[in-house]
Amino acid sequence: MQSLLSRSGAIASLCFLSQLPAQANWVQPTFVTPTPGGRYLFGFAYDSHSNHAVLFGGRMFGGTYTNQTWQYDGSGWLQLTPSSSPPGIATNAMVYDSARRRMVLFSGENSFGFWNETWEFDGNAWLQRFPTTSPPARNGCACVYDPVRRRVVIFGGWDGTRRNDTWEYDGTDWAQIFTANTPVGRSDHLMAYDEGRNCAVLYGGYNDVSQFLGDTWEYDGVDWVQRFPANSAGPLADPAMVYDRGRGRVVLFGGKASWFTPNTNATYEYDGTTWTDLTPTLSAAPSGRWVAQMVYDEARGRTIAFGGIDNFNQFPGDTWELVTPNVALHRTFGHGCPGTAGTPQLLVAANGMPRLGSSWQLELQNLPVTPGTISTFAFGLSNTSTGALALPLPLAAAGMPGCTLFVSPDVVVATFANTGVAAAGLAIPAGTGLIGLHVFVQGGVLDPGANPAGLVLSEAADGRIGI
Repeated sequence: MQSLLSRSGAIASLCFLSQLPAQANWVQPTFVTPTPGGRYLFGFAYDSHSNHAVLFGGRMFGGTYTNQTWQYDGSGWLQLTPSSSPPGIATNAMVYDSARRRMVLFSGENSFGFWNETWEFDGNAWLQRFPTTSPPARNGCACVYDPVRRRVVIFGGWDGTRRNDTWEYDGTDWAQIFTANTPVGRSDHLMAYDEGRNCAVLYGGYNDVSQFLGDTWEYDGVDWVQRFPANSAGPLADPAMVYDRGRGRVVLFGGKASWFTPNTNATYEYDGTTWTDLTPTLSAAPSGRWVAQMVYDEARGRTIAFGGIDNFNQFPGDTWELVTPNVALHRTFGHGCPGTAGTPQLLVAANGMPRLGSSWQLELQNLPVTPGTISTFAFGLSNTSTGALALPLPLAAAGMPGCTLFVSPDVVVATFANTGVAAAGLAIPAGTGLIGLHVFVQGGVLDPGANPAGLVLSEAADGRIGI
């Protein structure tokens, strides 16, 4: 696999040597298309397969609870019209289940009170699920998706008292998790899943005596552990928080430090050791606000912030992006074809972005569980041609109906699948000459019962090497 990058080294050095790391900064994009109205306490999560963010619900100015669904791809906002939808609610507990390719929404509040329904959005319709067990109704809980264990995790919230319970959802049912240690009961806190360290990070909120909290906790699926970083963002309720997958940092913005001080517009990041205040280095930032939401746009390598309540008690429906030049990117494109275990899914593994001096770590899921199943990862430098053939290349004539080749197979790595999952990686040298280079990959699996050729393919991915 090293030879793939060495062949591109001379060109990359000429084209990208001058592109050195630069400072992150907030920018406010402008749009021609309509945008969502200002709101707070809404669901906001990023669909890493369709490469867009999804926004649901929220409370509008004047107190209206909405059930609008919007999507954002960086070029503009688009209001969707799903065939079915949850009622209008105020909630911040929505995440993207990347293994099952759907948004998961839980809990909230509307004019009828607290809510504990579970809904899923597949891109076309919202479908209510009816698990055997569900957490008690609440609002103000925090929610993350754990891609390693394939679980949705919620903690805390408000139902008349501030809770300290942990629950997990596996796509079928909810289960309460009892741990040796646990944070104090709270609401209006935030969580983000740190893929570099395989744990959920919890910050802030307030407790039953309305004390604003500034503690940092981590949950690894077994127990909660309090961390004591040298620096922190201080007591905060309802900041926005997300994991920056490209840089491997948790990013925190805004929040309210007390009932007697203005909302902050500070930006912090957490590397697992300490919180660092980025605010003095930023030339621009959104206005001070709380109950906003953020997602990380993996395809474009930037954090997206929307909405919230500002210091004038207004609901700014503005969109901001925290941009770091030269960040590593992973973007899926194309489509796979179905095999006997479903359509193979190509995912970037935890902490597996194509960074300099690291490795682009990939997983292929939805494979047959038959022992000895062989999978392939085809790496290439082109997604437009392979030899004299143009890409994409339909493969029905090769005995693979519905399958399409999207990547030039310059280097093919074969590996055995284990319980339906295969893994491979592409080592990235540390030379800055590779910054900005695009490498493409597509997965495959030998599946004799799927089609005459006995081979099915996943969607493809575009990895941009960065810092």
